[in-house]
Amino acid sequence: MENPRFRPTTPEIAVPFVQAARVVGPAPVGIEIEIDPNAEPVELPHEFVIRDFAAADLCDPTVVYELIPVLGNPCDEATMHLLQSAKQLCDLGALRDVQCAARYVIGTDPYNDPWAPLLERADSKAAEVGYGRMSWFQTSKADPADRNLALVLNTYLAQMPIVVPFDIERVVTSAPAALCAQLFNILVKEPTIRLCANEPCRSPFTSRGPSEPGSYRRSGVKYCSVACAKSKAERERRRRKAAEKRNRSIAATPNSTTDTSRS
Repeated sequence: MENPRFRPTTPEIAVPFVQAARVVGPAPVGIEIEIDPNAEPVELPHEFVIRDFAAADLCDPTVVYELIPVLGNPCDEATMHLLQSAKQLCDLGALRDVQCAARYVIGTDPYNDPWAPLLERADSKAAEVGYGRMSWFQTSKADPADRNLALVLNTYLAQMPIVVPFDIERVVTSAPAALCAQLFNILVKEPTIRLCANEPCRSPFTSRGPSEPGSYRRSGVKYCSVACAKSKAERERRRRKAAEKRNRSIAATPNSTTDTSRS
């Protein structure tokens, strides 16, 4: 997607940490998780919202179970008041809202129309909570897809504090809020979202991770990470060696054609 047609009212924001959670098991709707207030909060990987989260199949329990340890508390609001471990149900509706937004921003197949079910979904917190309190949504003449993007971002970024006391080093909130913060920062920078040139990866990205060489370079970058660049180079090296070996073998093979024209 090219530059989205929206106007941010704040510059880039600090991506919060996420309350740690573990999956207990399935629930009638969604999953049951356990929150341990004493566990170390989760820090989302670089550009996780577009690189990994957008493509995740939230209908596959195995994928969800593997996602939660990396993602943290998937509920729409973090239960920061807990003093001891507690279990709670989560319908994943908030994650689906944010995934719709991430897929729209990426703008590549198979995400051509991620918004179709948004306002009809019973578990959409953006439709249930955000839509009702944002009068601008109904009056805006912007493209419906851009309005939906703004609706989702505003719904979950509302959980982000504007200011914190000076001695608070880490803001900890829910996964939907942290994912939206990542997505907002990507949009504010108005980058070109490209696909990694390493065929087995093909992850969307805008820049490499902050600890990698070339992390702040946004033009001429073909691979999402140094590891992918090395993987691609190694495969190309093996292909060249295999081709050279075949060529040498062909050159060394004597002409086996027998002249049978003479009797």
